[in-house]
Amino acid sequence: MATTQAGAPVGSSLTDAPPTERPPAEEPPPEEPQHDGAVFDTAATRYLCAGTYLDDRFRGWVLTQVYGNTASRVAPSYGFDVVPVVAHARRAWGIAAAQDAILTALLVFAGWYLTPSTAFLCTLAYLWFLLVNVRDYAKQWTVRFFRLPHRKPHPQESLILKEERRRIRDSTVFLLPLTAGAFAVTLWRGWGIVDVALGAVVIIGVTGFVLGLAELARRRSLRALWSDFEPVPLNRRLKAIDVQQRSPVVAHVDDPFIGSGQIVHTWEFTQRLLRPRDDAGGRKGSEFADPPFRTSELVRHIRESLNRLARDRGRETKLPGLRVSDLLLVEGRHLGRYRSLLNHRPRLEELEEFMADSLAPGRHHLACQITSWDGEIVTTVYLHTSLQGGLLYLKYTIYALTPIPERFKVINEMGNASFNAAAKVFLGKLLSAPRALRAPRDLWNAVRTAGCVLTSPKDRTDNPRLNIGVRVSVREHLAATRDRSYFQAMDVAKHSKIIERRIISAVGEFLHGRVLTTEFEERATYILNSGVLNMGSGDVQIGNANTIGSAA
Repeated sequence: MATTQAGAPVGSSLTDAPPTERPPAEEPPPEEPQHDGAVFDTAATRYLCAGTYLDDRFRGWVLTQVYGNTASRVAPSYGFDVVPVVAHARRAWGIAAAQDAILTALLVFAGWYLTPSTAFLCTLAYLWFLLVNVRDYAKQWTVRFFRLPHRKPHPQESLILKEERRRIRDSTVFLLPLTAGAFAVTLWRGWGIVDVALGAVVIIGVTGFVLGLAELARRRSLRALWSDFEPVPLNRRLKAIDVQQRSPVVAHVDDPFIGSGQIVHTWEFTQRLLRPRDDAGGRKGSEFADPPFRTSELVRHIRESLNRLARDRGRETKLPGLRVSDLLLVEGRHLGRYRSLLNHRPRLEELEEFMADSLAPGRHHLACQITSWDGEIVTTVYLHTSLQGGLLYLKYTIYALTPIPERFKVINEMGNASFNAAAKVFLGKLLSAPRALRAPRDLWNAVRTAGCVLTSPKDRTDNPRLNIGVRVSVREHLAATRDRSYFQAMDVAKHSKIIERRIISAVGEFLHGRVLTTEFEERATYILNSGVLNMGSGDVQIGNANTIGSAA
């Protein structure tokens, strides 16, 4: 094979000739934003904060699974900052708890002094719930049997229809005695129709006023997210969460890459370490008695190559949001000697020691992360390398975080704070007054979590008897595969291919001159020119021409 003056194969698309000049020392990678009460301000962070005001279930999940779960570590936060999300969840809990407490007191007062009107309104409210359930059932039934008659039904659809039928049955069974009781109470008190109507108007007006005030408080917080994202004060628990979400040591339970989203693509191969030429140790193509390099040397070379890409500031050539970092992934039940590294960044010497021990519970991964779409799309490439049995082992895995649900993006339209907007809020809450019947139940749920939310619980992850591995992730809990656009999927494919090409080029450049690279070039060519990126409902295929299309 012909070679250039530098000794690199002519026409090779996989290995680049070593540069004539190298930087004298490796420059540190870009630092991730740190905050002492400040925030990692991205659109993803704002949307998640808004979600705590808009979705009661999501708010409760954040408070119980993140803030209140002090026996487990917090998942890494990619593309967002979980600290302000938790802080806003506590604030939203306070607004909801105050609303439910006032409404519960109102129901008790009205039930005692305005019994006929209260019974009449309860009857109307449950009738309204029944009509809503009938509407939902009709909608599901229509979709199931008319709009998609030739599509194979999903098992979940039958369960949804069954649940809707159960709600209709229960509402009907409860509505009949409630109606009879309302008439009986009215006759017993001797109230006329006018008295019942006046009492009902008073109850509805006060209920709508309380709901409107609570909604204005929520909208004020949402407008603050839209206009100015202020720093949040950190208590003891929030400080612990902040340290854990940024830790390079990830203790996990099931998925070592938790927090990274869904898996997109992976490949792995082994490379025999053979002599590139005849020397005193043996002939060309023979194996080395000892590896000609260390794993840490290869990782350092790949890191330098990717960091040069991260430092590119060209308008057309830069990759915005590119970060390269070293992670140590270990199961929570096997922390052992790694426990002391949980709350501080390991030194380079410690990382190189972990790289050399490829059979240890903690596995080193080089993580290359590209954050795009203002934090909504995060593409993470994990590379694991090791030397065993005279072979170089490489594993390359791509993960992607999908967008935030569209229902959380209302803060883009929260700039209007006029009198007309406030009037519309109160009018809308008058129409939703029947939901006030849920206030006692919601208040009871708030009381059950009050001890955790109103205090700063002590972190218990320093207890060696507990499996403190990460179990949940906020972003993965809200994965919205259906809201992903074509160009977002294309960016994941593009960014992963760019990093893949850079990594393979860096590996080939490092191996050239040290080992025989013929086998590496053949296998790398196949990897670069084929692949399927599994992105959920539609695949992004990367073929021989590096084109992108929707899989059938």
